[in-house]
Amino acid sequence: MVRVAGVASVTSLYGATDVESQPLQVRGLSRPWTLAGTASQSSAVPGARNTLTLVFRSDVPLTASPATTVYVTGFTGAVASDGTVTVRDENGQASGFFSASWLGARAQLALTVTSQTAPGTNYTVQFDVTNPGLPQVSPALTIESSGGVTVQRSALAS
Repeated sequence: MVRVAGVASVTSLYGATDVESQPLQVRGLSRPWTLAGTASQSSAVPGARNTLTLVFRSDVPLTASPATTVYVTGFTGAVASDGTVTVRDENGQASGFFSASWLGARAQLALTVTSQTAPGTNYTVQFDVTNPGLPQVSPALTIESSGGVTVQRSALAS
């Protein structure tokens, strides 16, 4: 591979490999794109208000145009009104990167990217639900994206 003086190598980008320096080599063919992260909660009390916190990152930028939507699924038993949901960052401020909607029938939070993300950067999203009225074990959560950037479904750690 020939490197040109004064031109940044693609291998200086997050997670890049030498093969990605080859002309028109696009990430995702030899190594699938990934979304990874964790989920936590503020309350385990039945019927109580519960702030859920998701911290996740991708190894590729998630685009706002064309719009990418990140889906977190598996919130079995969580109670929230369908439609627009207020999401906050780690400081409790309105998210500058995502808008959100709750899809109760799917037990799913849909996060639409409003400002392009940077690969390898952790993004925190907090939102409120009401816990189910009866005890239950923690359900398995998954995360994936579609639209502008499609990333296959993977487990979200808790």
